Amino acid sequence: MTNKINGLNSVSATVTSGDAPRRSKDAAAGSGSDTAQTANVEITQRARALASLEAALAQAPVVDEQRVAAIRSEISDGRYSVDSAKVAEQILRFDADLATARKADD
Repeated sequence: MTNKINGLNSVSATVTSGDAPRRSKDAAAGSGSDTAQTANVEITQRARALASLEAALAQAPVVDEQRVAAIRSEISDGRYSVDSAKVAEQILRFDADLATARKADD
């Protein structure tokens, strides 16, 4: 018999009252109110900064429509040119920044 990847197939499952799920010893031991524990979680400054950055990016537009319109106009008028030295410099700067970030994570 084969199962579809999405988990749906023509076979139905039946659950009777005798088939109740069982808890493991660890899960059952932690469920009592007399054994309740609290956990302290500390958020690092880096995590706060990342969360702030993520929130800012979520609010930023995906595409700068004015910039696209300006470039589109330059291309159609034949005025758009690419500064290959500037592109190369930006690629090298990105690569260096990426290497620095990788070292910081190690």
